[in-house]
Amino acid sequence: MKARIRKIVVGVNRNRVHEAVYELGLESLVHLEAWEASSSEAASAAYADIESRVGSVLLRVEKIFDDLNIAAYPAAAGGNGPAVFSTDIDADSVLLDLISDEIGSIRDLRAKYLAETESLLIRLDDAADAGALLGSAALAARMKLCRRAFGVVRDGADASGSGVTGEFYIRQSGRYVLGISLPGHADEMTGFLLKLGYEGREEMLSEYLSSPDAPGRIRMRETLEGMKRDLQKQEERFTARIDEIRGSLARIHAAYSALKSSIGAMKGFLQTGETRFINGWMDIDDLDRLVSALERTCGRDFFIRVFTGEETRRMRARAPVRLKNPRFFRAFEMIVRNAGIPGSSEIDPTPVAALAYLLMFGVMFGDIGQGLVLVIAGLAMRIIAARKKLRAFYRDGGTVLAAAGISAALFGVLYGSVFSNERLVPALWFHPMAHIMDLFFAAIMMGASFITLGIVMNVINLCRERKYFEAALGRRGMLGFVVYAGSVFLAVRFIAAGTAPRALELALVLGLPAGIFLARNVAAYLFQGAASLFPNGVFEYMVESLVELMEMFSGFLGSSVSFIRAGAFALSHAGLSIAVYTLAKIAGPPLSAGALVVIVTGNIFIILLEGLVCGIQSMRLEYYEFFSRFFRGDGVEFAPFSFMSGIKEKHVVARGVA
Repeated sequence: MKARIRKIVVGVNRNRVHEAVYELGLESLVHLEAWEASSSEAASAAYADIESRVGSVLLRVEKIFDDLNIAAYPAAAGGNGPAVFSTDIDADSVLLDLISDEIGSIRDLRAKYLAETESLLIRLDDAADAGALLGSAALAARMKLCRRAFGVVRDGADASGSGVTGEFYIRQSGRYVLGISLPGHADEMTGFLLKLGYEGREEMLSEYLSSPDAPGRIRMRETLEGMKRDLQKQEERFTARIDEIRGSLARIHAAYSALKSSIGAMKGFLQTGETRFINGWMDIDDLDRLVSALERTCGRDFFIRVFTGEETRRMRARAPVRLKNPRFFRAFEMIVRNAGIPGSSEIDPTPVAALAYLLMFGVMFGDIGQGLVLVIAGLAMRIIAARKKLRAFYRDGGTVLAAAGISAALFGVLYGSVFSNERLVPALWFHPMAHIMDLFFAAIMMGASFITLGIVMNVINLCRERKYFEAALGRRGMLGFVVYAGSVFLAVRFIAAGTAPRALELALVLGLPAGIFLARNVAAYLFQGAASLFPNGVFEYMVESLVELMEMFSGFLGSSVSFIRAGAFALSHAGLSIAVYTLAKIAGPPLSAGALVVIVTGNIFIILLEGLVCGIQSMRLEYYEFFSRFFRGDGVEFAPFSFMSGIKEKHVVARGVA
């Protein structure tokens, strides 16, 4: 089913147009369509300056969000009072300047604390490295005849490689080194260390490093702890302030995003004097909501012109399409959307597509137990999607999966199959492996029913588009229906009763439609005003008509035979079931641990593999053999003008945009 979409024109005073557009954006009611008259450069130029300035504000806000490493721009939260939908861009720019400066100051202070903390940490690390050499330094101080060198070398230098020599002794911890030598070799030791970038630090021995509890090291640790506490407080203040700034920026971003969308919409309005005309489409069932929305902002100072369906058809306007099906079929709309949106004059195939998909899936995947597993999986998918607030795709997917499971369970009753076992319950119809030809015949008849239905739906669509010639004499029109339905009837009668088609029957079912099809140019010449009987010559017309005629017959035959795959996959499903229980017998006696493991594992494998394959094949048959008979999918989806979903405020203060 489709919503009743009608053409509308709304007229509002120029001083109220902005509030009206904002309200329409919140309500998401009208699919806007630009007036041709407003597509000129002059009409667009009226909003060029304000649009540029609004875009500049949005870029600045988004840059601040990026600087703060906020991945998504939060929408203005509801419940904090009315949103001020302001066009005072100068004031908002000043506010953004203040926010940017404040963020810069906070960052500079934070960076200062981090730098000082890092410096103290480095000094403490140095003190620890130097402290590791204190014992040897104290010992060297008691060696009256020895010379001592204490300091640092450059990063990466290795002064301890010399070890203990006959001339001097060196120890190293980090960058700090301690050298001890006899008086006669002091210069030699100093020269060796200078090659490694040595700098003396003798003063540290007395000031800081006499022991780990020396006053200097204690003061550094106390200072560091204090700075850590200050840094933590600054981080908390920074986080709290960022949250406040985030809220202000979110409100600005939401307001200016709505303003930008409004300007984009208003550029397409017809502007005459004091009135602005809004052109678009809406679901006629939402007319009361539209009137209420306009009354909230315009009082009674507006008008609405709603065109009837007949007026819309006379205008030959392509109305956008909104699919509007009952709750169960709504989930199957995604099958239709994958093929396109039905045109405004096309039948919505969603209910038929849903039933066809479920029927084909059930034929291929008939099993009571495995079907119920799919039902449970589908319901679980719906529950998880609802709790996790996932996209509607997952919720609808769960519905389709559960419905497919129910269909599979029903056909499992017909096949007498429970978790691949065909001995637990009797088959109400037949076991597929025991009646292969009956299964193939049923699959072809199912396909023939869908093809016939597709031709009928195509005839209806053509009539609704007033393409009566094609509906009557086209390959997929009434001629095609007579050929296909008659051929199916004769074939079924021959198979069921053994009655061969008579010559007269073949002439009526095949010969007469073929002759009418070959002579359709006469009808086109007489009733459609064709310029001549053979615009491109007799030979080209005959060749073209014969090729189309052969395509019609071969296409019907090929599509019908294609539905054998439904029976083939039903046999594949039954064959895998037999294989599972054969392996279970090999694994051990019935109900033994080994047999149960094989049965459970095999059923899981069948559910995963066959469920996927049968789902894909059902979709393929639906699209290629059924939809191709009638569905064009060239419609335009109804897309009402709407702001971002996070804007919830309904009260607006707007100034000077119209």
